Amino acid sequence: MSDTKLPTVLVVEDSPDDLLFIQRAAVRTNLQMSLKSVTSGDEAISYLLGEGSYGDRNIYPLPSVVLTDTRMPRISGLELVTWIRQQDDFKDLPIVVMSSSTDTDNAKRFAAFGISLYFVKPMSIRGFEEILREVMLLIPQNQE
Repeated sequence: MSDTKLPTVLVVEDSPDDLLFIQRAAVRTNLQMSLKSVTSGDEAISYLLGEGSYGDRNIYPLPSVVLTDTRMPRISGLELVTWIRQQDDFKDLPIVVMSSSTDTDNAKRFAAFGISLYFVKPMSIRGFEEILREVMLLIPQNQE
């Protein structure tokens, strides 16, 4: 199956180490998904809107799920989630949030915006594998 036929997961992560863990976890699990990554909330917004270098939807297809970090430069994860939920085209887009914080109030703030899942970032590739398995469950069956 070609990459363009696979459901796309947009990973919004500014940590190169965490992004590498996610990419390795995707390879190890052999899940049928295409990962696209950006390093900030404002870059994620440009991707979702198809602006600038993200204008070619053959290369940058709309994601089936957004997997985002909470702490990022310029636009935080919470600001990104808020923006997504305010857009008619994306208000139902599944969002999975990862945070290094174990603060339950932080999780509640995100939950108030209708996110699908919230994870404390794991410290291993296996932990990221589990997150990706959960992400796959959020993709509508007709998109696989």
